[in-house]
Amino acid sequence: MEVLEQKIIALESKVENIGDKLTDGFELILARLDSIDNRMSDLRGNAKGNLGAVEVAVNDGFKKVIEELKKINHVTRYEDMHNNLPDAKGIA
Repeated sequence: MEVLEQKIIALESKVENIGDKLTDGFELILARLDSIDNRMSDLRGNAKGNLGAVEVAVNDGFKKVIEELKKINHVTRYEDMHNNLPDAKGIA
C-alpha cells in the first residue's frame, strides 16, 4: 500500500509539474501575442499619422497650385481685356 501511495504522489507531482509548464507556456504565448498586438497598433497609428501628414502636404500643394492658376488666370484675363479694348490697340 505504501508503494502505491508513493507512486500516486509521484504521479500527482508530475501532473502538477506538467500543468505548471503548460501554464507558463500559455502565459508566454499570451505575452507575445500582446506584444504583437501592441506593435500592430503602433504601426497602424504610425500609418494613420503618416497618411495624415501626406494628406496635409497634398492639400497644401493643391492650394498653392490653385493660387498660381488664379494668378495666371487673372493676368491672362487682364491681358485679354487690355488687348481687346478698341482704343488700347492704338496705344500699345
